[in-house]
Amino acid sequence: MKKVIMLGLATALLFITAVGCSDLRSTDKSVSQASAHAGGEPPQSSQVIPEKTPQLDVILENGTTEQRVRAMQLSTNWTFTDESGGGGSISFDSLHPLQINPDDFNGVTISTNGSGGIIEFQFSNANQPQTISVTRWNSEYATGSQDINDVLHENSPVEWDWNTITVSDDGHDYIYEVYATWQEGSSHYTFRTESVG
Repeated sequence: MKKVIMLGLATALLFITAVGCSDLRSTDKSVSQASAHAGGEPPQSSQVIPEKTPQLDVILENGTTEQRVRAMQLSTNWTFTDESGGGGSISFDSLHPLQINPDDFNGVTISTNGSGGIIEFQFSNANQPQTISVTRWNSEYATGSQDINDVLHENSPVEWDWNTITVSDDGHDYIYEVYATWQEGSSHYTFRTESVG
């Protein structure tokens, strides 16, 4: 009896996943790995995001040390052409950075080391983005809750100089969202800075 119930639950879960991923369109077989994120779950590793979409490395330099992390890739829309002249598109939605469980930022956190420094954005594709916007929130608003409407306005636009921003260690941790656009599409990314002050 337990096996029948478990089999029924597994079948229902597969059906829900397939329906939730129905907006993912592509002719590339490797893109099917992104379907796990179409239902609103944030990507947990760059290995499950198709390499055809640009990845973002975030590098903090403060004069004495350098830290590098791969930002978490969020909602993405991307069109590509492969070597054979074929191609396809990748489209998936994810949670807003403030809806992500704070523990999921452990792999994408940069320590400001008490002083801060310059953060450089390096994208994995050869083309620089046409536009970039950077927003940050105090990490106290990142609770993993689905209801973030009351705190979305608590953001601070971040001034950037093409591919760099300046950060300081003011005693607070911050969640950053980077939104970049190219001719081929757009993508959102997130990372956290952690104060040691």
